[in-house]
Amino acid sequence: MTSQLNDTQRIILAAAAEREDLRVLPLPKSITAPPVAVRKTILKLLTLELIAEVDAGSEDAVWLNAEGGGRTTLIITPAGLTSIGVEPPSSTEQSDEEPSPPVPAKTGDTKSEIVVALLRRQKGASIEEMMEATNWQPHSVRGFLSGHLKKKGVPVISDKGSDGVRRYFIAPIKSD
Repeated sequence: MTSQLNDTQRIILAAAAEREDLRVLPLPKSITAPPVAVRKTILKLLTLELIAEVDAGSEDAVWLNAEGGGRTTLIITPAGLTSIGVEPPSSTEQSDEEPSPPVPAKTGDTKSEIVVALLRRQKGASIEEMMEATNWQPHSVRGFLSGHLKKKGVPVISDKGSDGVRRYFIAPIKSD
């Protein structure tokens, strides 16, 4: 099912999950596929109900212009968030105040940045979740954690929960 996402689909969903308004558009600059292939990818995400069409605001990038003057844009759905390992905000968490993003902000849309977003979640991420989100092998995930993050000074915390699953977290930055 959705665990069979290709790289382009994952990048589109991860970029939308990063945005506070969960908008899919504009697409990440790292997507270099031809426009026909990108459109096909978006249509597939719509069919899988991982993204949805909504009325576009005046500042939104437009997906479709209807003949009657209606404009639509695209947002990631709760199923889309779940498919990349991001917990959708619960209805009890939402209020009339400014919405909070489903994951802490990340800086881009590469597989490395997808992993960083997973690690910043409150519950962190297991090796299996990182593998599913990136299509990496276990040794690649571990290598990224130790070789890339730790050596760059990013504090990674590992904790084995009461369920026996080892989860990894990026340590929160302490402010003075």
